[in-house]
Amino acid sequence: MRRFNIASIPGRIITAILAIGCLAGSYYAMTTGLSQLTEARQLERLPETPVGALTTGPYVIAGEVTDQLGTLETPYSKTGAVYYRYKLEEEYRDSDGDLRIRTLDSGSRGRDFLLRDQTGSVTVAAGGNLQSAEWALDRTYRQQSGRRIYSEWALVPGHTARVIGQYDSNTSSISFAGLDDFSLPAMVSRNTLAADSGDRFFEAAIRISIATGLLALGVALLLPLVKIHRFWVYVLVMTFAVSGTLSVLGINKLRQEWSAIADLYETRYQQLDAASSEPLVLADVAALQQLIRQSTSGWLDRWMFRSVVQNRLPVPELDERTASMAQSIVASQPEGRYQHAWTSRGLAAACIFRPIMNTHSGRT
Repeated sequence: MRRFNIASIPGRIITAILAIGCLAGSYYAMTTGLSQLTEARQLERLPETPVGALTTGPYVIAGEVTDQLGTLETPYSKTGAVYYRYKLEEEYRDSDGDLRIRTLDSGSRGRDFLLRDQTGSVTVAAGGNLQSAEWALDRTYRQQSGRRIYSEWALVPGHTARVIGQYDSNTSSISFAGLDDFSLPAMVSRNTLAADSGDRFFEAAIRISIATGLLALGVALLLPLVKIHRFWVYVLVMTFAVSGTLSVLGINKLRQEWSAIADLYETRYQQLDAASSEPLVLADVAALQQLIRQSTSGWLDRWMFRSVVQNRLPVPELDERTASMAQSIVASQPEGRYQHAWTSRGLAAACIFRPIMNTHSGRT
């Protein structure tokens, strides 16, 4: 059987296609990873707003799910829910005799529901487009019958939920449209804000690690095509490629992030004239202003804050009681962190180290 020769014309074409695919994949993973990082940072800046302080624009709210707008019956547990996702799986043995699981049926349904806290209630308009929001719910039902497994993830009346969405004062409802402009995820979650933010930090780290590995592999495949086999050249090109990519994409994304949070603040601040008598609204805007100012970390953040945001954060006038309410909101704001730091670092090191070893062994 004829052996495949990578130095032949077909071999070089295939190698070039693989290299371009790696570089394209690296760009996609890097941009999506930076977007996840931006969303996590924005979540740290947004205070959890009482329902009674809603005016217009993006908000994070939390409260108890009620059944006042009706419920749907879940398919397996027959429970009343405002949203559910279901999955029917089956265990089977593959050709090697290993036990595996395949999905036979899955889907989701939901409807508008009312969210209530101590200051009031608001309609969450989720029924129109369920797929526009991320539903972070724990599994509420699992039953195995023979080889079949029945599972449900449901949001039921009485659950405490956190919603990230856009409030429309004309309809007095929260929807999930228009959040991309503010670098925010549309979400309904039963987790804490710290957990949701931390998960995004971890996902961002994984994507950026994968992007770095694909970039390293793409460079390792491209250099031999242009007859460069020196190890030190690979390391030099790799260093410039990673630092250059992170610098260009990172700074651009950081500028978008700071501009988005400034736009969000201005949107809320402009509503103060119409709601100047509401202490909750004033406290919420003041808390947002303080959280934005506190969210700088490092010289690049501080430089971007001064150049993009600083002059766009007018301070609302507060009395002593309202200032105390704002400070309480700020003090209760969690920091989004995750417990997977060493996992992310290990993946990043492995993604870079493997192509380096392959290139080095190929040279020797």
